[in-house]
Amino acid sequence: MLTAESRRTVSKEGRTMSFGEQLRKRREELGISRAELADRLGVSRSAIGNYETGVSAPKEEVLLLSLIHISEPTRP
Repeated sequence: MLTAESRRTVSKEGRTMSFGEQLRKRREELGISRAELADRLGVSRSAIGNYETGVSAPKEEVLLLSLIHISEPTRP
């Protein structure tokens, strides 16, 4: 299983970003709260906080849903 730390990518600035950092950045770009994202993904607000801070990593199904809802924020 991948850990939160193992999900890293490089930002435009050349800095390595964890999944949680990417999630928080994109959520803030979209102007949605942790609570709203949690509702869209079917998880708790604290789970979103844990993903963003690297305390835990989402399960595969939540990760896939996050990709859908963050890429296409108007989807229900």
